[in-house]
Amino acid sequence: MSGLFTAAADPIATLVFGHGAGADMRHAAMQSIAEAFAAAGISSLRFNFPFKEAGKSRVDSKDVSTGTTISSRKWQVMRGGLCWRMHVPDRRAAP
Repeated sequence: MSGLFTAAADPIATLVFGHGAGADMRHAAMQSIAEAFAAAGISSLRFNFPFKEAGKSRVDSKDVSTGTTISSRKWQVMRGGLCWRMHVPDRRAAP
């Protein structure tokens, strides 16, 4: 897995985010998002999912995608970066 870190001058947080199915972390839109966050004081770590690293067009399974996202966030925390954790409700949970 590879990633690109864009540092804000005086960061208040770090956003970890991956691409959609049709692009990768180097896409112009991803770069623009990272630059906009940096200008707002938020560093970012963009990463590629394994299917893009392998040059495939078919997306990874939910488990692989989730694991990749968690690993990217853990890497950022281990390197001493600040992370905001966005709560995403578990839709499988009973109401």
